Formats: sequence, C-alpha cells, structure tokens
Amino acid sequence: MKEQGGKKAVSLGKALVFKARGRSLACELNKVKEIVRFATITPLPNSTARVAGVINVRGEVVPVVDFWSEEGCGPRSNSKTVVIIQTEQESIGLKVERVSSIEDIHAYDLGNNPEDQDTLVPEIISCHVYLSKSGLAPMVDAGLIIEYIKAQASARGRVDDKDIHVSSAAGGIP
Repeated sequence: MKEQGGKKAVSLGKALVFKARGRSLACELNKVKEIVRFATITPLPNSTARVAGVINVRGEVVPVVDFWSEEGCGPRSNSKTVVIIQTEQESIGLKVERVSSIEDIHAYDLGNNPEDQDTLVPEIISCHVYLSKSGLAPMVDAGLIIEYIKAQASARGRVDDKDIHVSSAAGGIP
C-alpha cells in the first residue's frame, strides 16, 4: 500500500485503466474478461457509428462498441484493441485506443465531472474513482453499457423485448 500524508492508502479494489479519446477511463478489473489486441472487427450491416461490429473470440461472437468515435466526436478510431467486459449473462467489447495499466482504486466519487460532457456518454459511467497513479477517472460499467444498447435498440423499434441478448440489439444503436 502506498503512503499518503503519513497514512496508508487502502485499496478498494483494482481497475483496468484505458485510453479513449485521449482520456483515461477505468473499469473494475473483476468485470474484465480479456483484452484482445489486433482484433479483426467485422462490421454489422445497418449498424450505426457506435457499433464497430463483432469479433470472434474462440467461437464466441462478441459485439464491439465504440462510444468515442461517433459523429460529432471525431473519426472512427483505427485502434484494434478491444477490452471485453462482462456481466453475469453477457459480454461486450469496448474499442479503446490503448490499455494503460492496472491500478488500485482508493476512493469513489459519485458526483458528475463537467469534463465528461464533451467526451463521454454519461449513461455508461457509474461513478468516478480515484486511482493510485492516474488520479480521478470515470468508471465505465458493463451493465450500464448493455442496458444502454438495449434501450437504444428498443427506442428505435429494432427490438420489442428488452430481455433480448445484446448481440441482437447491437445493430439498433443510433
């Protein structure tokens, strides 16, 4: 544990830190299934900017989203790094610029950060965390990402059932 002002800093868990749109973001390490570098992403027909496509990981088809390269937020990233995160039932890939590190979480901050408004999709951020090396970073949440995808597909009339698997809903993201 790292000393801070004469006190030992207590770790509240570990986070994978990655870069997207030049910002550091975090994801709880226990939600990370794996990191795929040089992924071949197959585009989905009729999908939109946030859906990069799907990848095949040892026979499992995993939808990949790119929240940071949508229209108005910059061109689609050429990165081929995908962080696969999971809930109890489903996996989803996040296209990222690069994976930076694994760090200790020292504190949670449930407040909103004004910097997030221009660069992030607030619906997928559960909170902000103070990390051992990177400082304050938004924490993306796998469950919120999957809920967001399903809600967007349902709102567009692409699916009638919110209990549908995320792979089926991925083509309906605006």
